[in-house]
Amino acid sequence: MIANPFEDPTSWDTLVIGGVSFAGQHEWSGDVLKRKLDRRHAPGRDGARVRDKGYDLAELELSLKCTEAQHWRDLTALVALLFPRGSDTSRRAAHACDHPARAIAGITEVYAVSMGSVRQSSPTVWETSIKLVEYRADAQRNTSHRPRAVPDIGGNATAFTGTEAAPPAPPTPPTTPGPEE
Repeated sequence: MIANPFEDPTSWDTLVIGGVSFAGQHEWSGDVLKRKLDRRHAPGRDGARVRDKGYDLAELELSLKCTEAQHWRDLTALVALLFPRGSDTSRRAAHACDHPARAIAGITEVYAVSMGSVRQSSPTVWETSIKLVEYRADAQRNTSHRPRAVPDIGGNATAFTGTEAAPPAPPTPPTTPGPEE
């Protein structure tokens, strides 16, 4: 169930990604639901046919504001989680994000794409923005069709099934010289 912002505003004010919380101000932007459309347009004709090809991945932007020292510590922990440095690529992963603004669109995991520079907007406010993309597990494959078994060619009946091998050919007689030689 998605938290109602009128009855439970604190759940909307709390940001937790991958178990790391951010207590400063945050704001989400971007398209959370976006259809993939194939627009077919005939040359020389007005209008077009539209074919719906499902949903595209959501591209999100998260703006973060730090106004206290604790917010800065939260930001550095969040950046360390989302953008791990080093050669170990296994740490680069999608992270759970159960914020109600994402849950309303069915987004449960996000993958960090880029982060802007940290900038000072006033003497006591530091800001940055992080671009994220929705992560979805691999789509399930259609399992309603079983692959065909490889045929056993040796078990196929043919015209030669049940016949015996032909006897060997008789030896050819030696040639004898004829009277003409």
